[in-house]
Amino acid sequence: MLGEFGGLGLPVPGHMWQEKGWGYQSFKTQKELTDRFVELMSDLRESIHNGGLSGAVYTQTTDVETELNGLMTYDRALIKMDEARVRKAIADLAHPPPAIVVVAPTSEKQGVAWRYTTTDPGKAFAEPHFDDLHWQEGLGGFGTKDTPGSVVRTNWNTSDIWIRREVKLRKAYDNLALRLSHDDDVEVFLDGKKVYGTLGWTTSYKNIPIGAIAKGAHVLAIHCHQNQGGQYVDAGLVVLEGEKGD
Repeated sequence: MLGEFGGLGLPVPGHMWQEKGWGYQSFKTQKELTDRFVELMSDLRESIHNGGLSGAVYTQTTDVETELNGLMTYDRALIKMDEARVRKAIADLAHPPPAIVVVAPTSEKQGVAWRYTTTDPGKAFAEPHFDDLHWQEGLGGFGTKDTPGSVVRTNWNTSDIWIRREVKLRKAYDNLALRLSHDDDVEVFLDGKKVYGTLGWTTSYKNIPIGAIAKGAHVLAIHCHQNQGGQYVDAGLVVLEGEKGD
């Protein structure tokens, strides 16, 4: 039994008990909040079908005074998330999670080489033809020892890191997912296009659907920002077999 999980905060001015409040993780938009909720439901689904979980309590149904963790605002006037996505994520809990096929491995089992820098390279760093030859090369994951859920192979202890690698796919895929672990805030780009971004951290690798991808060479690029505590980043690409798109 999972006694409590969630704590995802979103302030909604005009619908709060007072002007300020808090959540264990705070978000700025409905989309950011909903994205994180869907991720947590995916984790819950895995624990139900492969970990023996029998029950879980989400924090919380509504905001409560200064706690901004609710599905609804304090005055019950607004649902703070995308209701359709929330309903789907909860309904999916009844079904076993999809099989995972690795198409570009993470460094969970064996280190994968990345180019990296801890000096801000500018916004163009994620573009496919960006020149990263002067960057250092190291094996993922990047971070500090003892960060929960990490497999550190290259030490990273500064405030920010930018990493890039080329992945070559032998065929096209319709149901690609990013397999990612991060601590803290992260932005992920594929061929220069931002496919994922969130605040906060994870304590394990997550599979985040990102859509279709063509056969051939692609560039995976990530910026991770450290706030406090442990730090870590690593990623790869997988296909979720048998899973319908969100």
